[in-house]
Amino acid sequence: MSQEIKTIKLKPFSPTEDLEILEKWLHLPHVSQWWINPQNHFQAALNHPSHAHGIIMADEIKIGYLRWQTVDQAELKAVGITTIPDGSVDIDIFIGDVNYLGRGIGPRVLNMLVKQLSEDRTIPLIGMSTSVNNQYAIKAYQKAGFRC
Repeated sequence: MSQEIKTIKLKPFSPTEDLEILEKWLHLPHVSQWWINPQNHFQAALNHPSHAHGIIMADEIKIGYLRWQTVDQAELKAVGITTIPDGSVDIDIFIGDVNYLGRGIGPRVLNMLVKQLSEDRTIPLIGMSTSVNNQYAIKAYQKAGFRC
């Protein structure tokens, strides 16, 4: 039986402290199945604004990664999406440590981030996307209050 998790928090991403574990996680099968081209995501983390990504901590153990960014309207229009307002935020998340999968951590940390982002009244929409085949992610997003 899994031990109860007492604290969940988001630690600011540190290139000097977190790159090695991020690279490891990105190459794990349960992550790379959905985060295709791990090296591209690794490079993106190097260039991501420091205030917009972090390491998910469970009882002071690094267990996952979370990032958010303003949506790119040109990318959306290129794939035919025209209903997302300017200034909207897209969130990406994964639990890297398999020992913490299915324990409700994703929805908890998403709720924390949404609460933080909601304080910025200029953000009109907060969203996430995943493959329709990623049922674990879809369930976690729904538990956090996102709708399909």
